[in-house]
Amino acid sequence: MQGDCLLRKVYGGIDGCRSGWFSVFIDEQNCWSAKLYPNLFSLWSERSDSSLLLIDIPVGIVGCRGKQRSCDVLARKMLGGKRASAVFNVPCRKALYCSDYTDANRINKKYTGKGLSKQSWNIVPKIREADNFLQTAKAAREVLRESHPELCFKKLAKRDLVHNKKTEAGHIERMDILSALYHDSHEIVEYAAESYRGKLFLDDILDSMVLALTAFLENKNIRSVPENRETDEYGLKMEIVYPE
Repeated sequence: MQGDCLLRKVYGGIDGCRSGWFSVFIDEQNCWSAKLYPNLFSLWSERSDSSLLLIDIPVGIVGCRGKQRSCDVLARKMLGGKRASAVFNVPCRKALYCSDYTDANRINKKYTGKGLSKQSWNIVPKIREADNFLQTAKAAREVLRESHPELCFKKLAKRDLVHNKKTEAGHIERMDILSALYHDSHEIVEYAAESYRGKLFLDDILDSMVLALTAFLENKNIRSVPENRETDEYGLKMEIVYPE
């Protein structure tokens, strides 16, 4: 049942998309809402009272220390096989703020020993936005935590997923998992697809939903890799959280 999710504990999942940030929220009474926000500041202005928000974007960026984020390495191991590639290499901070891919790739190789894929470069604007937002909105740091939809799907389903999320079979597989966990899953998809026609892909909706469900169902049992907290030079946590 869709509701306003006001005056109750709220848990949300946030996924970056071509039109901004698509978000699903579920409150402690099982009411849900969904909305597309143009940026993270507008989202936070409405949802700063949330108990937990999980976001599918890297939070915490390595500096010039010549290594990858531990959370990415560990998340790849947990996903395993071909699903491991779903966890992209995150650029170091110097590469993150480059103006073009060639420079970013060169600088990332210099400081981390690894190049930057085009897939990683394509989400750089979203990573920059999240980085700028969390450096400014310090109150959001304990509420907004990085997660990964594919890892959440695997853990909630208690099995490896078979199909790519961009395929019809992948959509069905993930929808079956969501429907088994939350009765209004189909209603959320129908609402989002109709309300934001042309602004979202189906996998954007499903990714946001699994993050929201992870926050809602597992908020007291949420786990993270690495277990020992790592932070970047600005104090932002470098972790990926997932359901127990």
